[in-house]
Amino acid sequence: MPEQHPDSPDEIDLSPGVPVSPAEPLPTGDRRALWWFLAVVLVVQAVGLFSPGNASVPEPLYVDKVIHATMFGLPVYLLGRLTGRKWLWAGVFVVYAALSEIIQYAFVPGRDGDIFDFTADVVGIAIALLALRWHRTAE
Repeated sequence: MPEQHPDSPDEIDLSPGVPVSPAEPLPTGDRRALWWFLAVVLVVQAVGLFSPGNASVPEPLYVDKVIHATMFGLPVYLLGRLTGRKWLWAGVFVVYAALSEIIQYAFVPGRDGDIFDFTADVVGIAIALLALRWHRTAE
């Protein structure tokens, strides 16, 4: 029987939330910058999601959906890159996306919960997961 290497596919834990292979550690300065960028992204996301709406401002077709996908995909990508726990953060942000639509519907004046916004959020999260997978295989 051939000897298996410790990095062989049979030895890798593929369960959700566990990094498939150790990511190359980011230099301290890069990590610090990404954490600060993440903080800014999360503040912008919260303001964008929970500010009262203004129906008199026209939007180009589907721009809202691209913004939703970006607002949810970018934090998942950054957190997955920084912590290696991409499945954990994807799950957290899917739940957050659903709750944000419910909160908009129930409590934010001029806003309504929209299943298509939620779908765009989940698509953004899926794109982030694909980007993290691509980043891992590119290393």
